[in-house]
Amino acid sequence: MKTIKLIQTSIILLLLILVCSCKTTKNGITTLKSKSAKFLQKKLDSQQLDAEWYSSKAKIGYRDNNQSIKFSTTIRMRKDSVIWMNVKKLGVEAARIQITKDSIYIINRIDKTFIISDFKYIEDRYSLPANFKTLQDLLLGNPIIITMDNKSTGTNQLNHFLKANNDQIENEYWLDGATFLLSQMSFNEQEQKRSLSVEQSSYVDISNFGTFPTERDIQVESRESGIISMSIEFSKIEINTAKSIKFS
Repeated sequence: MKTIKLIQTSIILLLLILVCSCKTTKNGITTLKSKSAKFLQKKLDSQQLDAEWYSSKAKIGYRDNNQSIKFSTTIRMRKDSVIWMNVKKLGVEAARIQITKDSIYIINRIDKTFIISDFKYIEDRYSLPANFKTLQDLLLGNPIIITMDNKSTGTNQLNHFLKANNDQIENEYWLDGATFLLSQMSFNEQEQKRSLSVEQSSYVDISNFGTFPTERDIQVESRESGIISMSIEFSKIEINTAKSIKFS
């Protein structure tokens, strides 16, 4: 009997601790204590990963208004220099891509065609501004900061959010309420009616590098392209190990 009473007392004490340690709304749902814009921006800045070399494998699902496909890829990157991808479908090379600071090269093995262009190719196809640094940050899972004008903050049950906007674009960042890791960022150009949203999850700690999100869900929407969705799952991540990059 004493043992049962002890267990009951322990459970009651544990519940009291949990209740007292959280702020609750009238309906009992836990909410987060608001943080300042300066605090949240500092948390975002601390998540900027930097690597001279990066390589990984990735499984990618792609869907637009006309098609839905899945493929795997090997990715290699040298900082501020080149991004290289070998795309395979059913174990056979389907495409090879090389992106430099000013040029994009794509070999389509299936259709036996190739493209040599600049970043205007991405801008025209997806109706979104693009440059090498943005692609590099997307690959590393870095917060992409476009503007920090007119900042505002808030919370929901799970996340803190930081919003900022200027005359052209609004960007928004959602940070996990417990870890302050970036869980989602979005960018909206109201006048052009185009947007980009990136959700990040399944963070892993990589020695001498930082905390890396191994899963991404990306959605692009514009009048020209409609809705384009991509899901990416990264694996076999290597940091600062030089890799050969061949493209011809």
